[in-house]
Amino acid sequence: MSLILNLYRRTYWLAKAVSEGKKVVGAEHVREVAGGSKRMRGDVLGIIGMGRVGTAVALRARSFGMNIVFYDPFVPDGFEKALGVER
Repeated sequence: MSLILNLYRRTYWLAKAVSEGKKVVGAEHVREVAGGSKRMRGDVLGIIGMGRVGTAVALRARSFGMNIVFYDPFVPDGFEKALGVER
């Protein structure tokens, strides 16, 4: 989940800019350096395999407002309703 957040918020690029000695001052400059960052709400996350890890990621991503779609042939019917995800 932290890698997904990193890609959405572009924290790697901000940290790289700071480590290169660039001064990031003010909200406008942060937006310029981290151009392309966006909100997660409403985006779709696809998960293959709803074991312990897949279920944990789905629950955390759902709390950010993402729509979860998964594939797992071994999960019984009704599992998606319990978690609020789509098969």
